[in-house]
Amino acid sequence: MASRPSAAGWRASSPATDLILTPAAAALPWPAGTVAPAVIDGQAVGPRGHAVFTNFANLAGLPGIALPGRPSVSGLPIGFQLVGPTGADGLLCALAREWEAAEPWAAWQEG
Repeated sequence: MASRPSAAGWRASSPATDLILTPAAAALPWPAGTVAPAVIDGQAVGPRGHAVFTNFANLAGLPGIALPGRPSVSGLPIGFQLVGPTGADGLLCALAREWEAAEPWAAWQEG
């Protein structure tokens, strides 16, 4: 059986890591009404295949925040996730505030 990620494991394996940056999802947005994509990058995936980047933080109880990135070439939204060690909630919120000030997502919307 695989071991469960933990906050202590993060500290032990990544003592010099302040934050981890990942995509928020493993695929661009899929059609409304579809629960999850069945294929990502040509590979069949299960119903949680799109969430491979968020699971470790959830299981370890680590704080994370998803933020909007610039849209794809086709105009679809892309998000990214920042994950921090235990107690980094305030840092993540402060960075999100700075990101929104520098790159307001509303400016990317068609209007």
